[in-house]
Amino acid sequence: MYQNDMRKGQTGKLKDGVRFRIEDNKKGNIRMATVYGADVGLFTEMGSIYTSEIAWIDMPDGTRQRLEQNPRQAKQAKKTADLMKGIFG
Repeated sequence: MYQNDMRKGQTGKLKDGVRFRIEDNKKGNIRMATVYGADVGLFTEMGSIYTSEIAWIDMPDGTRQRLEQNPRQAKQAKKTADLMKGIFG
């Protein structure tokens, strides 16, 4: 599944183990989501997430599917990762 095919209401898990639910139908590398920190003892909040940080999406048939990026999105995700690495090490 391409990241632009995600729709409002779909759930999944981020690479750091936190569950989320998509809250918009936009396209691109940044999406609005409700993030549930209960798995790690934190709190629930809504905000922007990078699609490159998504580990998988829960599908309606109960399976899990990884996201794919088109070449333009992959290039932007690499720029973002490089920037974050430069800032946070």
